Amino acid sequence: MGFVIRRNTKIPAKASRSCTDSGHTSAIFEIYEGERTDVRKNRYLGDLCVDGLTPAPPRQRMLTFTLNIDNNGILTATAEEKISNIIKEVKVNYTRGDRSEFEIKNSLLDAVENRKMDEKLEKFIKIKEKVYVYLESFLYNLDKKNLSEKYQSIQLFCQEIMNDLWDMEVDQKNRLKDLYVEAKIKCNAIAERHHFDYVPELDI
Repeated sequence: MGFVIRRNTKIPAKASRSCTDSGHTSAIFEIYEGERTDVRKNRYLGDLCVDGLTPAPPRQRMLTFTLNIDNNGILTATAEEKISNIIKEVKVNYTRGDRSEFEIKNSLLDAVENRKMDEKLEKFIKIKEKVYVYLESFLYNLDKKNLSEKYQSIQLFCQEIMNDLWDMEVDQKNRLKDLYVEAKIKCNAIAERHHFDYVPELDI
C-alpha cells in the first residue's frame, strides 16, 4: 500500500508511483481514499485490473500507476507496463466534495489518534513484504531450475508461509520473525548451492 495523491493537494492534480510486481501476466491496483496505513480503515473507491503483462521473473518488471483528478473532481486511474507498452485506464465515480465536513474531520481525527499504530503497521508490512519477495523469488528459481521435486518439502514450507503472511497482524510480529529465521536457514544454502537468480538478501 502506498499514498499517491496526498490530502489538501490542489486540483487538477496528477501523481504516479512505480513498483515491481510478482511477474504474473495480470495485476490489480485497488484504490482507496483515506489517511490510514491499514486500507481496511479507508474508503474503497474501485480497482484497476491490468491483463496481458509481459511474463518476467519476480520483481524484474516495472509498473507505473497514475492517479489524475481533473477540475471537475473526476478521478482517473492509469496503469502502464513499458516493456510491451500496455496501458489500462479506469475512471472512478468519485467527487471530492461528496463527503460531509463531519466525515472528513472524523477521518482526520482517526488518523491522528492512531498515528503510532499506523507507524508500527507500516514497519510490520515492510517486513512481511521482504519475506514474501524472498520466498517468491526462491520458488521461481526452484521451478525454473527444475528443482521443485527435489526440494518438495521446502517448496511446501515456502508456499504455506506465503499463504499465511498477508493475514498476519502486528501482534504476530514475533511469529513473523521466527518464520523469517526458519526460512533463511532452510532456503539460503539451497539458493547459494544452485546459484539462484533475483533472490534478494533476507535481512530484517
